[in-house]
Amino acid sequence: MNVQYLVTVFNLLFFLMDAYIYVIIAYCIVGTVLTFGLINPDNRFMVSVYQVLVNLVEPALAPFRAIIPQIGMIDLSPLALLLTLQFLLPYILRSILHGLIGLYGVY
Repeated sequence: MNVQYLVTVFNLLFFLMDAYIYVIIAYCIVGTVLTFGLINPDNRFMVSVYQVLVNLVEPALAPFRAIIPQIGMIDLSPLALLLTLQFLLPYILRSILHGLIGLYGVY
């Protein structure tokens, strides 16, 4: 197996992880805007966008919500997910990549 293919696959994973970070941020912003009534909740487009974001983000937030309790009306689980995606996951992916490169040859 060529090492360049591994690097390309992991670059794609990093890109998808960065895109998912923006999806989480959009989820938080749209949820806040709808909660505070800054956008009419009868607006079908925004509700549809929010439902898509909920379907993308909620499965990843569920484990964090089981661990982190809400503080009043503030949910800190998106922050924990963002910190995990920003700091922990890149370290794990780089470690896997370096391990695979060590198996398949010198980079």
